[in-house]
Amino acid sequence: MEHSQHAHRDRQAHQSSLNRTAWSATLHCLSGCAIGEILGMVIGTALGWDNVATIALAVALAFVFGFALTLLPLVKATGFGLGLKLALASDTASITVMEIVDNAIMLVIPGAMDAGLGTALFWGSLAFSLVIAAVAAFPINRWLIARGKGHAVVHAYHHHHSGKGGTVFKLIISAAAAVALIATAFVALTMEHHGKRNGAVRPASSEFGFGPRPSAGQLYAATLQLRQPLRVRQLQTLTVRITDASGRPMEGARISVDGGMPEHGHGLPTAPKVRRALGGGVYEIEGLRFNMNGWWELKLAIESPAGADSVTFNLSL
Repeated sequence: MEHSQHAHRDRQAHQSSLNRTAWSATLHCLSGCAIGEILGMVIGTALGWDNVATIALAVALAFVFGFALTLLPLVKATGFGLGLKLALASDTASITVMEIVDNAIMLVIPGAMDAGLGTALFWGSLAFSLVIAAVAAFPINRWLIARGKGHAVVHAYHHHHSGKGGTVFKLIISAAAAVALIATAFVALTMEHHGKRNGAVRPASSEFGFGPRPSAGQLYAATLQLRQPLRVRQLQTLTVRITDASGRPMEGARISVDGGMPEHGHGLPTAPKVRRALGGGVYEIEGLRFNMNGWWELKLAIESPAGADSVTFNLSL
């Protein structure tokens, strides 16, 4: 009876130790993944990249930082070559699971990938996805460690060299990670709002919308017609209906498209063009893309026998 209780306590102690080791390995991977993932998402979002490019960068940086946090303390004990092999063996499965889960959640949360860097939706979704990713990776790490694989491979090296120097190293890594994340958030918010220094004054809410909008010289009126709601970082096609001052459809007009973000001082990220006239004064515009949320101007320069004029639409995304 006493021997059975002893064995039960030993099993409980072993399970508890295994869980602690697995959580430690998971949080270790999460630290590197979080740094890379946040940097990738911030850079891709700030530059207006599409979802595929942004996620590709975030995944690449997550692997780089994830492996680096495991590799650096191993280099002193094993050398770079063996240390890299151990890091790859210990972290590949965990980081892969984290990245699949994390990015899948970011894609599933409505508007998360399209949200601006200054929004709670972006940062809240990213934090939530990283937490769920860690929970998903924990059983993988536990299963591997229980079989002497994964972080169990490097645990002995970390434990053997985890004296005062190891503690200092962990403190340095933690501080560096915190500084990197804080700096990333600061840069993101700065990039999101730097355009306010340009002196552009946002129009009244009544000036926003799809029209009808009169042209600057009152020669024409234009109305945007959307096939679907405007979204950031997606190529879109829309139509515009042009009429003369008396409301008659303008056939045969030549239209060029321009625009940008007045507060940020940059133009459209693409070169949209009128591809064809659909009849009844309606023209199809293709290749339009907005790379971030905020106030955008869409400008149409119109030429016809009636004269040359321009129409500006103020759009809020």
